[in-house]
Amino acid sequence: MQPEGQSERNHGGISLPWFPLLLTGAMALIHHIGAAASDMLIFDRAKIMDGELWRLVTGHLVHLNFQHLIWNGLAYLVLAVMARHDEGISYTRQGAIIFAGVAAIDTAILLSPTQLSQYAGFSGVLNALWAVMIVEAWRQKRSGFIALIGFLSLAKIVYEAVTAETLFFYTPWPAAFEGHAGGAVAGLLFLVAERAWPVPFSRARRLVSRIYPTKTVH
Repeated sequence: MQPEGQSERNHGGISLPWFPLLLTGAMALIHHIGAAASDMLIFDRAKIMDGELWRLVTGHLVHLNFQHLIWNGLAYLVLAVMARHDEGISYTRQGAIIFAGVAAIDTAILLSPTQLSQYAGFSGVLNALWAVMIVEAWRQKRSGFIALIGFLSLAKIVYEAVTAETLFFYTPWPAAFEGHAGGAVAGLLFLVAERAWPVPFSRARRLVSRIYPTKTVH
């Protein structure tokens, strides 16, 4: 029996990652529809202030070009499956991490002195999941290699903040420091909150698991 609140693992067998596939499919569909969908869903400060609050969520699913979509979509699919099978981070927990990333990034953008007018892309939210994965991997393995990956990830965020350029692919807009740094901070704060308030997190997991059950595959 698995202890309460413990991360789930896959001990053999293959289960289709429905949650990551559906989320990536939504990104691909928005991009396929084209400019009309992007204009209606993108994070736009002025329109959000006018009451179009759905953009706080949907803006993270909009991508600026095909390369942007492919990098973020494929990276998310790979990381989500790795997080589930290697670090034991269930898709229910991943959903909570993604929600935390969205909330933190939106807050960072809205409060930023740069007054960023528009934002798009899933990479910031990815950083939230990645930060949790790094910490969980370190807890389980205590490996110098994991520490190096964590350091390089931090260096990437600093590089993009200083240069305003994405490191691995091109986007028409400068890299938004608020997105990438905000996501990483969100992941770390999520772990702190889990430790500080284990009971509400445990109850929330049970509630969500009734809607989207996740179980260990033997």
